[in-house]
Amino acid sequence: MHLSRRIVVGIAIAIALAWALSGVAIFVSMPSWETRGQLGDMFGAVNSLFSGLAFAGVVFALLIQREELQLQRAELRASREEQQRLVHAQQQASEALNRQFQIQTLAAQVAVLQVVIAEASSSLQRGSDAVIGALKAGQSGVKSEDFAPGASKRLSKAQDELAAVLKEIQRLVEEGRAKQCNAG
Repeated sequence: MHLSRRIVVGIAIAIALAWALSGVAIFVSMPSWETRGQLGDMFGAVNSLFSGLAFAGVVFALLIQREELQLQRAELRASREEQQRLVHAQQQASEALNRQFQIQTLAAQVAVLQVVIAEASSSLQRGSDAVIGALKAGQSGVKSEDFAPGASKRLSKAQDELAAVLKEIQRLVEEGRAKQCNAG
């Protein structure tokens, strides 16, 4: 860029010098104003030619600029469409991550409920073993609730909660599949 600027400045200086020197040469070589005027009139057609070429250059530059603007508009339109596709893809990724987080949270709840169910089942088993032992020892009217208070309620409640959590997981998975099918 710097070298081309020097070349343009050099050419401009050379043209200005040639113009100035031609004026001096004409003034020195032609003694009367009359002959100088006739020489100037001789170049009137060339002057018109260069004026016409300059005007054609301006028109050509405008046409090129118009074409460049059309290309720029098309590129901006394509860029805007790509941006919209990226936003849509980001929204889908965000929704998928949200579903994944919900499923992981529910999976943690499942793990906790499995521990509660295992503990309640174990309590009920110990209570049943204690009832069997008491019956064998001749004691009557003994219930497993006497040995494992609230275990059957905890077990039933945990099983109900587990069923609800598993249903929610199934719903989230089906929702994710449906969104994948719609996106594909």
